[in-house]
Amino acid sequence: MKNILGRVILYGFLMGLCVIMLAPFIWTGLLSIRDTYSPSVIFTHLFPRRPTLVNYIEGFVSGRFLIWFLNSVFVTGAATAFCLFFDTLAGYAFAKLEIPGKEILFILLLISLMLPFQALMIPLFVTMKFLGLVNTRIAMTIPQWAYVFGVFLMRESIEPIPRDLLDAAKIDGCSDWKIFLRIILPICKPALVTLGIFTFILTWNSFVWPLVIISDTAKMPIPIGITTFFGKEIVPWGKVAALAVTGILPPVVLFLALQKYYTKGFILSGMK
Repeated sequence: MKNILGRVILYGFLMGLCVIMLAPFIWTGLLSIRDTYSPSVIFTHLFPRRPTLVNYIEGFVSGRFLIWFLNSVFVTGAATAFCLFFDTLAGYAFAKLEIPGKEILFILLLISLMLPFQALMIPLFVTMKFLGLVNTRIAMTIPQWAYVFGVFLMRESIEPIPRDLLDAAKIDGCSDWKIFLRIILPICKPALVTLGIFTFILTWNSFVWPLVIISDTAKMPIPIGITTFFGKEIVPWGKVAALAVTGILPPVVLFLALQKYYTKGFILSGMK
């Protein structure tokens, strides 16, 4: 009897936490299918009497949602591809190549995790200005080209690979580059998916750096595009919510589709 009561309390507590966590998403979704400009109306009438998709239709027909969505897709796709390439190469080098002082260099790399991104924004912006990349889409991707966490994850995933396997490949005439492409990458697929999902979500939701580097409305990603609705006498909350829902869906779908590999990647990266 005590066990049953304990389970009921536990499940009730967990369900309550789920409701609290999902409430903002539900509120945003319901607000996006209303034709009202006041977000407070949802507290008096939870479900809209006449649901409408006018906020989505007007946003995409005008081209604003579509442009911002495509900008986010380009920036996130490019950043994820570069991050997977550079972080995997660095992880392979730290795990398997004989590099003088690589352990000290790896420790220094991990220490850099303590630096907040805000402390790097000014020198990064000055660098972008020197290169003539301010207010360009490619500038939004550069800070995401490599993550220290990604280097650490890939190193931990590659290190358990037997050295004998790599030596046998070298005896067969494979160069380090061929070993990387034909052996390392296939074995580390779960870790690559994990890093890809992590980078995708982090870049897709990035706000501060795009806000600093981009001023042209046509080049803004979704998180910055939302800010253009504010500062008006009447804020179109329905369109704001519709754009927020549009921005939420891609990372959620990606995570749910690749959740198995995401979990497996973290498990394998911690095994020796």
